[in-house]
Amino acid sequence: MPMVNIYEFNAEKWDLDYNENRLESLANLIEQRVNIDVVFESRQQLLDLVKASGGHVDQLMRMTAESCLTAASRSHNKIMAEDVIYATNKEQFSFERITLNAYYPVLARVCLTKDIDKDEIGQKLLSNLSVLEYNGIDRWNYINPVLKQSSLFKKALKNEQQNSENS
Repeated sequence: MPMVNIYEFNAEKWDLDYNENRLESLANLIEQRVNIDVVFESRQQLLDLVKASGGHVDQLMRMTAESCLTAASRSHNKIMAEDVIYATNKEQFSFERITLNAYYPVLARVCLTKDIDKDEIGQKLLSNLSVLEYNGIDRWNYINPVLKQSSLFKKALKNEQQNSENS
């Protein structure tokens, strides 16, 4: 399944805005499979999962399933915000386990430039989905959104932003 670009591309911004129509399109994939009024406390939880997926359909399905399991294990009648947070944190921790500390400056540069070097590290980050690729009129890259909450990423981003200001 191809990536769904849920963002408004802007080369000048590191934290991209979402395209509401594309968010809705991806949310519709889940809505076709479940009655969201029965499964989710509110539609916002579904949209939060879509945003956390970065447009990667497999990741969206995995986090949705984890949210369901978490809600059930907590005896919730519906998926609540805390269940979605738990599922996205679990996904984040999985990515943190496979992301070497030395890769965080690369991830920060991807956020700033929307491009990744075609070297060994770049290929690893693309293949393990730490960096996502979007195609359309142009090809561009962006960090997997679950990694944006990582303290190592935030530190690397701050350093990269300071370095680019000093250049």
